Amino acid sequence: MNSVRTKLILWNFGVLALVLIALGAVLRATAQINLESGVNHSQKVFAQSIATTCQNSGLLNPQTRLKNSGRASALFTLDRFHAYPPRILDITGRPMFLPTFGGTTSNAEDLSPWDNDAVNKAESGEDLFTTVSDHGTPLRIYTMPLMLGDKIVGVIQVAHSMVEVYDEITNVDQRLIELFPVALLVAVLSGAFLTTRALRPVREISHAANQIEAENLSGAGMRRLPVTGGDEFAELATTINGMLTRLEESFQKLELAYEQQRRFAADASHELRTPLTVIKANTSLALSEHTVHDEVYAAMSAIDRAADRTSRIVQDLLLLARSDAGELSVSLVPTDIDTVLSQAVDMTQSANSAAIILEEQGELGNGTLKALGDRESLVRLFMNLLTNALRHTPEDGFVRVSVCRQGKSVRVMVKDNGEGIEAQHLPHITERFYRVDKARSRKVGGTGLGLAICKSIAESHHGLLDIESAVGVGTTVSVTLPSA
Repeated sequence: MNSVRTKLILWNFGVLALVLIALGAVLRATAQINLESGVNHSQKVFAQSIATTCQNSGLLNPQTRLKNSGRASALFTLDRFHAYPPRILDITGRPMFLPTFGGTTSNAEDLSPWDNDAVNKAESGEDLFTTVSDHGTPLRIYTMPLMLGDKIVGVIQVAHSMVEVYDEITNVDQRLIELFPVALLVAVLSGAFLTTRALRPVREISHAANQIEAENLSGAGMRRLPVTGGDEFAELATTINGMLTRLEESFQKLELAYEQQRRFAADASHELRTPLTVIKANTSLALSEHTVHDEVYAAMSAIDRAADRTSRIVQDLLLLARSDAGELSVSLVPTDIDTVLSQAVDMTQSANSAAIILEEQGELGNGTLKALGDRESLVRLFMNLLTNALRHTPEDGFVRVSVCRQGKSVRVMVKDNGEGIEAQHLPHITERFYRVDKARSRKVGGTGLGLAICKSIAESHHGLLDIESAVGVGTTVSVTLPSA
């Protein structure tokens, strides 16, 4: 799951792993340095004590050196250095003394330098620590010059086994390896717990935001995001609540403006019906008597046609106003689709327009294909579609009407081979009074309300209206209705 919680846990795991590795490395290095420093310090103290003893006891006098070899044996018999006796060498690198152990005098080869390179450097006045291997055993060697006054007369080398030191470092490594997974597990679990607690306000904000809709931004069902604490999440919730308040005010203004527009359209349409009825009645009466002059008769005919056109527009506006107000009541009952389409074709077909081809496939034609709908509303819907298709199809063209069942729906398609509609106009073609004059260039045009009415009727039947078109090929309008 690619969530913020998962990312935070993974980042926490990665950072803690790096921190633990770094701390482990520092701990190991510190332990090694401390252990080696302890060995170095003890070797240095021991070597300096040997040098002091040699200087104060006259062991460095060349005339008495051999006589004092027995006394020098005490320098080599301290318990902790017994396994690796110190080397006291002259400037040629040979032992100054041949001490006796258990009545046996040591060989010069047994007291040869541990590290010849270190001896050479010590003869020039440098003291240093080195590490060598003696038959597989690591030894820490401290080499220092042996002074007699201001003159270097020899070199002292003391050795210490590093086996115990390396064993301790190995133990530290093993403990770190054992504790590392446990520490990571504890870190991950605690990180997951803390991350979950830290992100709890986000989940609460998300849950509350999912419950907010345009209908409950204000009023009794008003919803706002919870604000808890004083952290950044609380600041975010407060900011979003402020935005919701501003949205509420904007929605109220838009709703008020929309309601005023809807009421104006409904009231204006209603008020226009009466004067239009009077105009229509008087023009019809005047035209029926045939007693007026030709000029007056032509004027009356034009007024009568304009009244018819205006009346249709008013009726369409009233229907759309009722649809906007949710007052477009339709009776959803099983309705024969073939009867609806046949009636729409009969009422639309004219001698001077393209041919309408009603395809009867499958159940269509025997009265068994039914949809849930209001017969008059559906007839008006398909009449508008057919009228619109005929208006924009050449007289030698055709308008094909087909119907089929799709699962629990009935789909009716009205297809023409007319001019077609450009792609940029398709999203707006069902808007009120939207006309594509460049693509639909006929002498007789519609009001721009036909497809808007079709869409309203389809939606009032819980259906869909879909339009596909290509310039120069034609247009296909599909209406999907719930099947009975």
